[in-house]
Amino acid sequence: MPSAEQQPGFDSLLLENFNQVLSYLGRLTGDLAVAHRLSEETFDHVSRYYRKGRPPQQARALLFLVATGRARDHLKKGDRRSIWQRFFSRPRGPLVEFTEEDAKGLGTDTSQRALSTLDFGDRVVLLLHDYCGLDYEEVARAAGIGRTSVPRDLDRARHDFKQAYDYIRF
Repeated sequence: MPSAEQQPGFDSLLLENFNQVLSYLGRLTGDLAVAHRLSEETFDHVSRYYRKGRPPQQARALLFLVATGRARDHLKKGDRRSIWQRFFSRPRGPLVEFTEEDAKGLGTDTSQRALSTLDFGDRVVLLLHDYCGLDYEEVARAAGIGRTSVPRDLDRARHDFKQAYDYIRF
């Protein structure tokens, strides 16, 4: 990445938001290694605006917009079935050992498993607002939806998340 001398506002954007973007992408994708790679790509993309001397006005919203796009592209390329679907769809005998992939899925916390049941759009809105603390305007810009649909989408996502969480927990 370019140095702070080349990008006076970018270094503060990076310091203030890197952990939050990394955590957001980790929750969105369910894989920390992928999230780290995607967050680096996100900051690299946003740094181009600073290198060209055109820092964005709503840099934080742009950051999450780019991160969401990168995660969407990554998830479209991978296996769309959840770890649970892949695990339970394979025939298993009583003495078959768990694979590393199975162990990774079984170690996932309850909230992450509940998040993975949501549609991608609902997951994005829920994480951006409730987990990252973006306001409705920033969520709308980052998710690529209208501002007036954010409360409705957020309510639906919260309702679906609560149902999935309660089901998984009990």
